[in-house]
Amino acid sequence: MREPQADWLAMHHDKRTDRGADGTRSRTRAAGIALILAALTTATGAIAALTGASTANGDIAGLSASTTTPATHDPTVDGVSADRVSRYKRPPLVDPATRNPHGFARFSHHDRTLHVVGRTYDPDRTSYPVRVHVFVNGHQVAAVRANPRSHHYGVTARLRTGTNHVQVVSYNIGVGTHNKLVGRATVQVRNPWTSEYHGNQGIAARMVAARGWGPADMSALIKLWNRESGWRTSAANPSGAYGIPQALPGGKMSSAGSDWRTNPATQIAWGLSYIRGVYGSPGAAWAHETSSGWY
Repeated sequence: MREPQADWLAMHHDKRTDRGADGTRSRTRAAGIALILAALTTATGAIAALTGASTANGDIAGLSASTTTPATHDPTVDGVSADRVSRYKRPPLVDPATRNPHGFARFSHHDRTLHVVGRTYDPDRTSYPVRVHVFVNGHQVAAVRANPRSHHYGVTARLRTGTNHVQVVSYNIGVGTHNKLVGRATVQVRNPWTSEYHGNQGIAARMVAARGWGPADMSALIKLWNRESGWRTSAANPSGAYGIPQALPGGKMSSAGSDWRTNPATQIAWGLSYIRGVYGSPGAAWAHETSSGWY
């Protein structure tokens, strides 16, 4: 038995004569050939159009721009305008070395007291109160935070006698590579002039300095009381004068303390108060002593 499809083909087409059952060429074959030719013609035209566009533009950038697929190549390649791919550019790289804290420090000191003022901030967080540490000879002696708005800071520290190497460090809080040394200084602190004196004269020197007098007044006081009492707390005079300042009578010194008979500090404090009230300074008291023989 022959297959139905074969019967259908035999009924419509004779392979030996290339004619159908009705004696004409196969309409089916002719229609298929026409469809194939039409498709080839359409494809050839599309290819020619694409080729022409590529030739005119020198690349396929024009085609890419007309499709929904975005260009992903580097904007500097093939001379493509940066404007055409600007939205695909990578964000600029940040150099961490440029993100360290910024700032400065200024120094002043009086005797052993150091004052540091300045300004500092971190570019990664400009409204953050940056930590500031003060180091003296490698040891931290003070710390403070800068004002988050004005970025100013101020701090006080103690110095030691001799050479003080001071460093002020602002601490990094962002992507920076390290903390920032915002200031340094070398401060020399000399021993106070009062350190040259000892014993009763040492007590007197510290009191003289506390009252605002200097080494010249101390030198005059030493001469004055060397002549009056030799700096002895028990020095007595037949006139009734007593003690280091030769108070007359000695009981006057009780206003400075009940131990006025034996305590050199009490006697010296009273004597300096007397000198200030009557003469104004030890230098003036010594001048009166030398001109009149008493003070």
